[in-house]
Amino acid sequence: MAKENTTPSEIQLISCKTLSKRMDLSTRQIQRLDKLELLPKALRIAGSLRWSERTIQDWIKKGCPSRKAFEAMSKEVQDDEK
Repeated sequence: MAKENTTPSEIQLISCKTLSKRMDLSTRQIQRLDKLELLPKALRIAGSLRWSERTIQDWIKKGCPSRKAFEAMSKEVQDDEK
């Protein structure tokens, strides 16, 4: 059976407000963490920040590293899969 591809409708994006509730932080703190590059890179859609649900879950599982460290960890996993 063919493997199903992820469609855009299956990708969950979460807002700053949603992320702040999940992390028990204010939205301002989330914005500061993003500016300091301590969160995974957000998508900017019409001036609003959105994060991939899957990326945030992976980031938390990896211990909430800085953006740079998280991207390096993610790149290593991708390289290992090749």
